[in-house]
This record gives sequence, C-alpha cells and structure tokens, in this order.
Amino acid sequence: MSATQLIPSVSTHIPFSYSKSALKELNIIEKNFNKILKKEMKLRKRFDGITIDQACSKDLDDGFWGYRDGENHVIQVSIADIAELILRSSHLDNEALNRATSVYLMTHVLHMFPELISTNFASLNHKKYRLALTVEITLDKNYDVIKIEIVESIFYNRNRLDYEIFDKILSNSNHELNKDILYLLEVAKNLGEKRKNLDFSDDDRKICLDNECSDKKTEILYPSPSFLVQEIMILTNRCVAKWLVDNGIYAMFRNHMPEYKGLEFSGMMERAVYNPKMSHHYALGLDFYCHFTSPIRRYADLIVHRQIKAFINPLKNKSYKFSELNSLSLYINEQIYALKQLQMKKEKLDNEKRFERKLKKILEEGEKVDLSRISIHTFQSIIEYILENDLEIPEIMFNEILKRIDDNLINKEIYFKLFFYSKSNLISNRVYFDIKTKYYVSHFYNFLKKNDFEIIHSFDENLLEDFDEDDFIYHFSIQILHKGEIIVEKELDSDNIQNGKRNLILSSFDLLKEWRDNVFFKKKETKKLWFIKAFFLFKFQNLFLYFKYF
Repeated sequence: MSATQLIPSVSTHIPFSYSKSALKELNIIEKNFNKILKKEMKLRKRFDGITIDQACSKDLDDGFWGYRDGENHVIQVSIADIAELILRSSHLDNEALNRATSVYLMTHVLHMFPELISTNFASLNHKKYRLALTVEITLDKNYDVIKIEIVESIFYNRNRLDYEIFDKILSNSNHELNKDILYLLEVAKNLGEKRKNLDFSDDDRKICLDNECSDKKTEILYPSPSFLVQEIMILTNRCVAKWLVDNGIYAMFRNHMPEYKGLEFSGMMERAVYNPKMSHHYALGLDFYCHFTSPIRRYADLIVHRQIKAFINPLKNKSYKFSELNSLSLYINEQIYALKQLQMKKEKLDNEKRFERKLKKILEEGEKVDLSRISIHTFQSIIEYILENDLEIPEIMFNEILKRIDDNLINKEIYFKLFFYSKSNLISNRVYFDIKTKYYVSHFYNFLKKNDFEIIHSFDENLLEDFDEDDFIYHFSIQILHKGEIIVEKELDSDNIQNGKRNLILSSFDLLKEWRDNVFFKKKETKKLWFIKAFFLFKFQNLFLYFKYF
C-alpha cells in the first residue's frame, strides 16, 4: 500500500456509484485489455477447465478441473487474476477497498469493481481466455495433500455449467463430461468426509439479499453442484493458506474461534474474522484457511492474490507489510459487518413497502382477490407486516387465515404471533396447542423465549411410602414469566410422565390464554389509549401557547 492509500471509514450507507476518476481508469483498461492478455499469453502456462455457477451468475471467478495421475489425484483450480488489472492505490482499487465486498440486492448486483471488469475482463466467461492464478493440488490415494503449486496462468473456460446443466450431465451417461463430473464428485465426497465438520461457513462469499441468487447457507447434499464447488473451493482455500504459511507470507487469513477448538457449542457461534496471522477455522475444522477464490467480489481475496504474486515475481509486484495487513483486516471485518446490517435494514424497508402494496391491493379489490393463490411465503409475510405494525387484520382475510392454520400452512413463529397479537378473537382463539406434536411445543417455547417470556419447569420422582417400590408419583411444576413477572404458575402430580407433561402444558396454555385476554390485551389497549391522550394533550398545550403569545 502506498502512502496515498488510506484506510476508509466504515460505510454508513451502501455505495451505489463509482468516482469519475475510477471510471476513467476503467476506460484505459478497456482499451488495453486485449493487448495485456496477448502479452501475458506468451508468458503464462495455459489451463483449461469448467465453471459451475447459478444461471443468474455473471461474475465467474473460479474454474477448475481434475484428473487421475496413477494412484494420485490432481486438482487444478484457476481463479481470476484481477490483481494484474487493478493497480494498488489506483482509483479503482480505492473504490474496491471502500466497498470491501460486492453486494447482491434483490434486483441487481452492486459489484466491488465496475460491471465491465466484474462480468467481462476478470470473469472466467464461456469459451474465453482470461488471466488467472492457478493452484495445482496433488492428492494421494487417501486424499491427503502431498503437493501444492501456484502459478500465474491463462484459463480457458471450455464449459460454463449452471445447476440445471449439471443435473442433465449427471443423468446422461453418454454426455462427454459425465465421467469427468462423476470423478470430481467422488473426489469432493472423499474430501468432505475427511474434514471434521461438514458445515460450510464461507459466510462472505456473497453478501446477498436475493432468495434466488444467493450463497446463503443451505443443506448441501451429495451429489449436488453446490457440494462439488463447496469442497473444491474449501480445498483450494486451505491449500493456499498452508502454502502461504509454509513460505512465511503474511496475508489475509480466515480465523474462527481458535480458542474453542474441539469443544461442542449450541446456538450461534461468533463469526469468522480476517487476520494477518493464521490461527484456526473451527467451523470448517481446519488449521489453515484463507479466502482466495473470490477476488472479484471480496477485497480480502485480492490482498491474498497480491501477496502470492509478490512472492512469485517480487521484481514486478510489491507485497503488503504486516502493519498494513493488520489495519486492513480490522477495517474489512468491520466493513463487512456494517454492510450486512445496512442490508438487513434495507431489506426490511423494501419488504414493508412491498407488503404494504399487496395489503392495499387486497383491501381495494376485496372479494375479487383470490387469496388462495397467494404463495405461502407472501401470505405469511403480509400477516407478519399487519401484526408488527399493530394493524387490524382485514375480515376478508379471516377465512383464508383459518384455513391455512387448519392445513398447517402457517409458519410456527407467525402462528404464535397470531395467538398473542391478533386483535381478532376468532383468529387468536383458533390457535390451539397440540401437545401431541413436539414440533409445536419446541416452537412455542422458542417463541416465548424470544418475546420477553421466560419458562422455568421441572419434575421430580418421589417414591410413595404406601405403595410398592415400583410405584412412583411424579411432581411437575412450571412458571412462565413475562418481563420478570410471573404470569403462569402451575403444579400437579401424576403417575405417568407423558400424561403429566401433557396435562401440565395444556393447563399452562389455558392459563396463558387467560392472562393474554385479561392482562396482555388490556395493557396494550391502555398503552395505545395513553399515547392518543398524550398526543392530543401535546396538541392542546401548543394551541394554548399559540393563543397566549399571539
């Protein structure tokens, strides 16, 4: 980093545009790209391969291939060499650092680099030659890494696969890629089984709001294309990290709770962070890990690329100092977190506007709207919007809500929100508590815990003196508190564990309904009435002062 490049402030808004200076540099790259490519093709080794991305993806930054070499396996992963095009401390570089990552919105992508670079010059597009850094990894017959080599390369994308094409290849044994894909899947399966933890937690690969075009964590099942790409990219990132450590190179390593290695956790763990020194990645069960595979959309990956290129060719490329990396890692950690918060806020606002429009349409068109045709997700979101904004549920929606409750088509979180927050007794009383369904019990408990409630329950075995030693009586007790105040307290004895638990929770639920009707709803109405009185009192006082002084 030169003296002219400063660490920017963490964003208070999502950046939507690029500076004029950056766009001028983009024009220069556009004019010279073919000349740069032609020159590098004479100097670099060529690798062919495939890319696998979602059909909507346009920024393709990872291509790969694999083959057997005797008993060994050779995996070649080529990643877009954007560091060759973007000079350190240039205006384009500063713009990318400002963002730290690409942002995937519902309707479009806010690229870390301008779209012409992200989707063209740096993207490993179909049937195109592109600048790349290639990691060639040799695995033995047990799938242990025995050799890692990294070179500057030219990558040619022979086949641009999306998930649908991938499935067609797998189902067609005569397809020219069928055996190759099956081989790569077999390698990926063995790599996954060797790792201690199969949960993929590459949480910054895409910062995304779009349900359809995202890399949000989902269940990954062999032999899906997601599974294949996941395992090859994890292999690459950990091999690059090991290569960096073995060569004594500081970079942007990805660490995750090293102090808790080997322990069991429940609930949400702390997120992974960047650091110039490698420690451990608990979520992936790896001692070496960095982000190398997405330099088009993550600035941390670009830094790793620059450190590698400086080691390979120190006369041409300058490396970052440790102090620079330390400052950059602190900034990027904070910037990514800030962007995620901004996105959550934007998503909430956008959704509120969207469901407000849908609700308005329902009210305006009345019986003309066929509510049964509204998707499960959209219908639930409209209900949630109504409840969160303390609105009345339109009567025209009652029958459809009741029908969906009976058909078990209401999300459990919203199910219990209807119980507590629906102003219609017809709806709130329809929410029944089926103790036979453990699914409802656990969701009900979770809902209470997340909404200012606390549950304390226990049961004890007591041997009765007047009976045989095989006869037990079980004592059950439960307390439900709301904001620290006990609202339900119940005890009972039973000679059967299952019946005891069932009867206790059913009776507790009945008491909870009484509290809801006699206390909770009345407090809400009183609070609302107080607000209205306060509002008019404020208006009256202002009016009084107006006449007094004027």
